Amino acid sequence: ALEGAERLAVDNTMVPMLQDLGHEVRHIESLPMNTSALQRIPVSVSNFKAAGVDFIIMAGHIVLAGPFAQSAARSNYTPEFAISDFNRQINDQMAQYYPDSFDGTIALSVSRFPEYRAGGAFAPVDQRCLDRVHPVDKKVLPPTASAFEVAMYECGIFDLFVAAAEAAGPQLSQEAFVAAAEQLGTIAVPGALDGSIGPGKHHAVDFEREVVWRKSCKCWQLAG
Repeated sequence: ALEGAERLAVDNTMVPMLQDLGHEVRHIESLPMNTSALQRIPVSVSNFKAAGVDFIIMAGHIVLAGPFAQSAARSNYTPEFAISDFNRQINDQMAQYYPDSFDGTIALSVSRFPEYRAGGAFAPVDQRCLDRVHPVDKKVLPPTASAFEVAMYECGIFDLFVAAAEAAGPQLSQEAFVAAAEQLGTIAVPGALDGSIGPGKHHAVDFEREVVWRKSCKCWQLAG
């Protein structure tokens, strides 16, 4: 986990949930959100190994997940891993940095990128984003390009802001914006599965799918 708000999410949500399900949480490592985190990774790996941890849930940062798995592999420490979209850890560009021992790791994601790698057709909301972006940036395609992923996130942020702002009306304030956003209900999210926003629910995620990392392509693929 990362120090700060990310660690609070782990302590207040993830750990109690795991304990309620009867799992033993043997060890938690927190890393700072700066370059010194990379230097501390080998020590963190040693601490997990010494604690006898055989299953690690990564809830840190996209930049740290790959180096952590690499450091573990170099230490002949091969626990099972689980990973998710937490801090955008499911990412095409960073997927190449996992070691071969990471093969078969299951992750939870809302991302449509594995669909497109498998040859799936663009979702309508993604096609609308491409229709806007591709004329001015040809590098947005193919969908495995980093520019595609950036475009999808930027379209999503912009479109959500516009939808909430228009619903809030001309007297725009933070309170009016939030209240309007909470009335949007189900929304199409570029690059991701559809979600919803409502009172007290601002994260939009309704469900996720399983994806799996394969060393054959050093990428995330649909699981099953």
